[in-house]
Formats: sequence, structure tokens, C-alpha cells
Amino acid sequence: AIAVYRSRYTTVGKFELFVYPGIEQLLQDLLNGLPVSPRNIGILRKQAADRNYVCIVLHSINPFTPIYSNFICNIFESNFPGSFSFLYDDDILGILDLESFTDKNGEYVPALNAALSSMLNSLKLTAGISNDFSDLENLPIYYAQAESAHRNGVATVDTQYYFYFSSYALMDMLSNTLGGYPAEMYYPKGLKKLLEHDETSNVNYLETLKTYLEENMSLNRTAEALYVHRSTLVDRINRMQKDLSIDLDDPNERLQLMMLLKAMEVEDVLK
Repeated sequence: AIAVYRSRYTTVGKFELFVYPGIEQLLQDLLNGLPVSPRNIGILRKQAADRNYVCIVLHSINPFTPIYSNFICNIFESNFPGSFSFLYDDDILGILDLESFTDKNGEYVPALNAALSSMLNSLKLTAGISNDFSDLENLPIYYAQAESAHRNGVATVDTQYYFYFSSYALMDMLSNTLGGYPAEMYYPKGLKKLLEHDETSNVNYLETLKTYLEENMSLNRTAEALYVHRSTLVDRINRMQKDLSIDLDDPNERLQLMMLLKAMEVEDVLK
């Protein structure tokens, strides 16, 4: 089969941005796990030279509404100079050049948000956005980030159109770490004792523990955050540690506990 591709030149400020013909097909081959020749890898690297991108996955707000891919791709490439897009897995995947959105401090999020909000709102779309990158040959990683951002974003927030992976990286990491099992599977015996205590007591041990760890085990800051006297807090923590049978001074045990507490928080949000 012979495909006809268009070469695209775009001027942004002092820069003339060129999009290689056929770049979309090369990226689709990467995403599909097909072999990409060294020559084509070289093309991808030339395309990305001195440029910075984010991967954006566009989904319809209504899953039963079809996406008109050619129409949306044309709008995307018109709104975002030097970018390119294509239909992938029934959604629109866009590679957005950040040149025209980046200020002198290297910040691009505010300007990008403003441009995205208008487009997504008018087209009734939502978007997952990857971390920024310049290595197009690793697009599968950034596509996975964008999809994860969208999946977690729409599950937890219903008031915006776009979701950045950086906001959901911890949620995604915890989900993968737990392997799809509920957090309860990993509870140490002592944590169950704390939860049982909280069911029948006005003193919330779990809240105390979370705050204590979030405040880097500072007694003074934790007491202030919980509005309790320092001596009261010391007594409470001593009783908690006895029930927990966990050494909070051990960084590995403390990390496991912090991950579990965050996983429990994520489960509550998703429920």
C-alpha cells in the first residue's frame, strides 16, 4: 500500500518547525510494537531535535459519541503549530510541540491549559497529558502516561477537561504496586488493630498516624495540625506504636506503611 503524507512547515517566533512526512505512521508502528529501522529511528530523532513535546490522548466525553478523527486532527494541528496527530485505538493521539507555550522560565502549563480548555470544551473532549519529552522513539511510555492520567483523572475529578500524568503518577504507581489487589491484602496485623480501635473510639488513630508521617514525624507540627497538646500526642503515638508492632524509625517499614495509607486513601476516593 502507498500512503500519501503531507510535509508541514510552521513558523513559531524565530523557529520554523518542520514535520517529517510519514511521521505518524512511524509512531503508530512504535505503538504497535512493530520493528522500526535504524533509518526511521534517525528520522524520529531529527524530528525531535531541540524540541520538547507532550503526548495528549483525546477522548470523547460521551463514550457513545463517535470521534471524527480527520476533523479533530486538523483542528489539533491548526491550534498547536508544529504538532501532529492521528487516530489510535479509537481515540486521537496528539504529539504537541511546546515551543509556542513555553515562557522564559521554561513553564508551559498555564498557556497550554488556556489553549486546551477552549478546544476541549468546544469539541466535547477530555484529555490525558504525559510528562514533557524529546525522545519520540520512547513514545509508548508517554502514551501510557497520557492514558493513565486520563483514566485516573476522569475517575476522581468531574470538573475539568484535561489531566496531567504528574498529578496522578503516585496513584498509578500504587495501583501497579498492589497488582490489582485491595490494599487490605497488605495490611500488617497492627494496622488492623488501629482500624478496629477507631470503630469504637472518639480518638482516630489512623488520622493521627497519617498526620504524624506527613509531618515527617515532627511532634510539634503534628500536635498543631491535630489541635492536641504535645504530651497527649506523645502518649497516643506510644500506644499506637505498641499496637502497630512497627518501628517507625525503620525507613523500609515506614515506607510500607505510608504506601498503604496512601493506597487506602486512593481506594476511598475511587469508591
